[in-house]
Amino acid sequence: MNKRIEKMIKEYGDERDFFGAASDEAISKAEIALDVKFPAQYLEYVKKYGGGGIGGNEITGVKDEGYASVLEATESWRKLGLPDKLFVVWGVDEYAYCMFSADANDEKVYTWSPDGDGLIFKSETFDAFIIDSFENTIANWV
Repeated sequence: MNKRIEKMIKEYGDERDFFGAASDEAISKAEIALDVKFPAQYLEYVKKYGGGGIGGNEITGVKDEGYASVLEATESWRKLGLPDKLFVVWGVDEYAYCMFSADANDEKVYTWSPDGDGLIFKSETFDAFIIDSFENTIANWV
C-alpha cells in the first residue's frame, strides 16, 4: 500500500469512515458478481480498508458482511450504459470514476458519464487518483 495514502488516512481519516479490511472471499464474490478482476492497487486498498475515504470521498469497496458498495455502484452505473469491463471506484453526481478489469492491463482511472462523452482519462493509477482526491479534500477541509 502506498505510504502517502496510509499517512493521509492516519492523519485525517476516521475509523468510522472506512468499512475495515475485506476478506479474500468477500472480494472474490464481488469480482465474480461484476465479472471483473480488481487491479492490484485497488485490490490493496480494499484488502486494507474495505472502502470509504476522507472528508466525503467515498471510494467504493467491499464489506465482509455481504455488502459491496463497488457492486451496488457499478450495477447502478451499468444500467445507465457503463461498459461491462469497467467498475466504479467513486460515483459523483453525473459521472463516475471507474477502472477496467485487471485483465485489460490498464491501471488508469477514467471518468464516464451517460451523456455520451465516453471515457475521459483522469489518472495514471488508482494510487495517484486517491492521492490527488485526498490531497484536494484535505486542502479544502483543513
